[in-house]
Amino acid sequence: MLALAFLLLSGTAVAGGSIKAVRADGTQFQVTFSDGKVLTSRELVGADLEVTIAGHDIGLRIDNVESDPVASGILLHEFSVRQPDGGWKNLCRKDSTGRSAGFPLAGKSRSNGTLDTSDPSAFELACTSGVQAKCVRYGYLPWAAASDSAPLLSAFNACVLMLRADYAGDNTPATRDGTKIDIGDRWNIQTLDADGGRFEAGWDAAGAVCVHHPRISENMTHEKLEAGIPRLKGRTGPACTPELAKQLGALIFNRSKR
Repeated sequence: MLALAFLLLSGTAVAGGSIKAVRADGTQFQVTFSDGKVLTSRELVGADLEVTIAGHDIGLRIDNVESDPVASGILLHEFSVRQPDGGWKNLCRKDSTGRSAGFPLAGKSRSNGTLDTSDPSAFELACTSGVQAKCVRYGYLPWAAASDSAPLLSAFNACVLMLRADYAGDNTPATRDGTKIDIGDRWNIQTLDADGGRFEAGWDAAGAVCVHHPRISENMTHEKLEAGIPRLKGRTGPACTPELAKQLGALIFNRSKR
């Protein structure tokens, strides 16, 4: 995820007046001008933006915006970044389907990849090749609520930690690129597939609540988990079942092959 501290339309052709506010509304931009005009992502296609990312000013262009073919209500943007020679290059690397796309997401990323939405003015760019965008596309919309009115921000953060196999939630991922996992949750937004491998773990917004087996045995062991994560003491191995995970407050569940 790329944090945007400042955004400014580099031209005046798209609207009159100066920019009053820029925010992420779901997965689209919403730009409000001083004259009251409001533009959203589809109306900003072709506009050059000046953004500050990690303290560096760069030129960003929205090349295309379209509805996500696999996730309802999500808008996918194709972004280009201005190069030193004046040319343009895709901002996002290709995802598993070969698409280079992303979207704005309200909030600010913590070091472990979870999202802090306490500052309503902050937003970032999430690329579909990254875990944050994947969790949004799975249906864990951090701005929405689940069927039981529970905020999905916690499920989103649990999903991020689960995809990274960050059992402690301390920015120590223990997975490997390309590792296949199967995902479910307590609301059936996603459902576990019986052929998706053995039950691995249950997750909340702080990390794993119990772990049946580490995803990559070379990266983690039961002994390391229990020694390094106090709340997992006695909660690894066969003791960890989907039923126990749910009792312990897990929001997300996953299967993986050992």
